[in-house]
Amino acid sequence: MAPAFAVDIGGSRIRVAAVSPDLTLQPIYATPDVSGGPAGLVKQLEGLVRMACEGSPLSAGVVATPGAVNSHTGTISSATNLPLTGYPLGDALSQRLGVDVKVVVDTAAAAVAEFGASGAAADCSIGAYVTVSTGIGTSLVVDGRVVEGAHSRAGELGHVPVRTGPEAEPCPCGQRGCLEMYASGAGLARLSGRAGGPTGAAAVLDAARHGEPGARQLVEQAVDLLCRALAGLVHVLDPAAVVLGGGLLLGGRLLEVLVQRLGEIIVIPGWSARSVLREAAHGDLSPLTGAAALAAGTPAAMRLIGWKVPT
Repeated sequence: MAPAFAVDIGGSRIRVAAVSPDLTLQPIYATPDVSGGPAGLVKQLEGLVRMACEGSPLSAGVVATPGAVNSHTGTISSATNLPLTGYPLGDALSQRLGVDVKVVVDTAAAAVAEFGASGAAADCSIGAYVTVSTGIGTSLVVDGRVVEGAHSRAGELGHVPVRTGPEAEPCPCGQRGCLEMYASGAGLARLSGRAGGPTGAAAVLDAARHGEPGARQLVEQAVDLLCRALAGLVHVLDPAAVVLGGGLLLGGRLLEVLVQRLGEIIVIPGWSARSVLREAAHGDLSPLTGAAALAAGTPAAMRLIGWKVPT
């Protein structure tokens, strides 16, 4: 049987895997090459897919990507960390590979994995998946279904303004003061570098752990603003689970800090940050795992994202 394939495009890393019958993944990794624009990135993806599938004929594929994506057309309406805004990624990759390729938001793919049978929120039908990595993204799950929104922008937690006024950081999305500018990996690195500190997010976290005052201040600010945004999400959605993933959050071991801080902010009788905030069961492979389940045509995964299940 010709293999399906799954792709997860991150701001700093691409993961690609052939989809086996039991959904066991052996991904290959690469750094996104954006020097050639969207067409160059598509050419890179084609090579990675053929490598992951060892040159075998292909059946279908699903690509998970950051930004706002219409999962029915595959068009990316906005992507602040990759040069894909307005680009028909699914069609372009389909033409190069000769098979059907669907495109979904990476957080939606992750929600498929984490609200599925093997995920951290398998027991929940209402909640959210939040990634804190190069950027900040969110997908909402209501009544066992990922909510896309009227303009394919539901769950844009990273673009909630958390600062206002002329001093608020300008965001590539066109707003000022977006959460992503302060609490994402790219945001931390930029703010630290501007102040003469480390220029990588991991280095900022490490410096904060070792007591460097500037780094500690930036990390504490990021945690505070992220918790305020999460508190708003909790009050609006009343989720049974908020699954947290992404390289910055998982690599920075921030879950316990967020549990403690959010528990101090929210005062709801019977509510527990410890039971609601959950670490992603699939770790940083959540988007790839969800994309693989969709590429394989797994009925439960397709129902979660609202795709028609073949009869």
